[in-house]
Amino acid sequence: MHINVTGDVDMTVLVPNASEDARQHLPGGGAKVRLSWQPEHMHLVAESKPTENANQGDTPQ
Repeated sequence: MHINVTGDVDMTVLVPNASEDARQHLPGGGAKVRLSWQPEHMHLVAESKPTENANQGDTPQ
């Protein structure tokens, strides 16, 4: 799920252990939702900034 938190802040929410039935009941696009979770279940991943060689693939120069 892709969530717009406020203004220009977006968050991607993963629901990895949901059954197919549970996934069918997740809210659709544009729905207002409230997210909550236990702190020990939170994983933050920082967006990496483009580098000078970003468009040249993974081959070191």
